[in-house]
Parts: sequence; C-alpha cells; structure tokens
Amino acid sequence: MNKITTVNLEKCNSNEIGDMVNAKSIVGSNGETKNADSANSNSDDVVSGFLYDKLQKEVMNLRKYCEFKDSSLNAKDEEIKMLMKKIETLSKAIQIESKKTKREAAIRETDSVSAKVDDKTRKTNSSRRS
Repeated sequence: MNKITTVNLEKCNSNEIGDMVNAKSIVGSNGETKNADSANSNSDDVVSGFLYDKLQKEVMNLRKYCEFKDSSLNAKDEEIKMLMKKIETLSKAIQIESKKTKREAAIRETDSVSAKVDDKTRKTNSSRRS
C-alpha cells in the first residue's frame, strides 16, 4: 500500500505537494490561523480535504481492482473446472480405446493360434492320407 501511495504522490504536481505541505495550518471560526499541532491536541487528527479525497479515490480504485481480479479469478476457476472435465473425458476415452485394442489383439492372437493348430492338424491329416 505504501508503494501505491508513493506512486500517486509522485504523480501529483509540485503545486499540489506544496498545497499539502501548507495544509498544516487551519483557519479558526473567528478568522485567526491556528497551527495544526495545537488543533490536534484539542480534537481528533485532522487530515486535509485534498489528502482525504486522494485517499478516498485510491481506496475506490483499489476496490475496483480487487473486484476485477476476483471476477477474473472466478472466470479462470470455471475454465479450469471445464478443462478438468475434458481431461477426465479424454482419459476415459483413452482407457476404453486401450481396452478395445487389447481385446482385438487377444482375438487376433487366439485366431492365429487356432489357425496354427488347424494347419498342424491339416498337415498331420494330409500326411496320414498319403
């Protein structure tokens, strides 16, 4: 927060900074000027209107920034959830495909084994016939 305040003070004109320094004196109800230090001892801390307005604007800007960040984080969270669902769907599809290819490979293997057995029986049968 100190960095933001410092940046905003650096953005002020030199006249505005001079006004802030000169804002230490307060004009009383009867027109005489009182020192801010003596006024503080009798009442609460006094902040110049200029500084108060600057702080108020800064607080409003920070709130808007936080709301913007919160909304962007919420949107990103929703996007992450959607992508997680897609990942789950794809991983299930990959598992199904791998099971399918394993079944097909097992069927081919059993077919080739049965074909070899058939070939052997044919050879033995044909050799017996001769």
